[in-house]
Amino acid sequence: MLKCLRNQMLVWMLFSIMLPCMAAAKEIGKPPAVAAPSWFGKVPTIQQQLEFHTFKQALEESHDLRKQAAFEKAHLRFLRNPEQPKCSFIDCGVRVHQEFEGTILYLLTVDSQGSENRHSLVFSVGPESWHETHRFCSNCNEELQTGMLELAESFQAYAQSVKH
Repeated sequence: MLKCLRNQMLVWMLFSIMLPCMAAAKEIGKPPAVAAPSWFGKVPTIQQQLEFHTFKQALEESHDLRKQAAFEKAHLRFLRNPEQPKCSFIDCGVRVHQEFEGTILYLLTVDSQGSENRHSLVFSVGPESWHETHRFCSNCNEELQTGMLELAESFQAYAQSVKH
């Protein structure tokens, strides 16, 4: 009985050690990325939160987002620093992104004007390199999952070709 219990503990310990390694191995081969929505640092609506959450889920299919939480903390610190001059959403995002060298930066904006909506995605690997795409939709809420996946995939081939 004691031997069986000891073997079970050994298996459990081995499993606990290997689980993080297995999770990390799943991310190997995916380019590292961080993302920010245009409302970052302000109080978002439920719809804005849903859009960004859906976008991050789509982005995780092809990118490693392990540095996302650290990026968000650094971004908030930057925005709340009274010594920092006011900056645009893109400019602030790029400044903070410089601390996360080797990652790809995605900046998501959603503009709603009447029946016409636009999702815009700015993609950067550094302050000198910019790419942008737009997606227009009449009812973005109904096709949110598909639309965000399309935005994330629009840069997938390029992102995989970036050397870090």
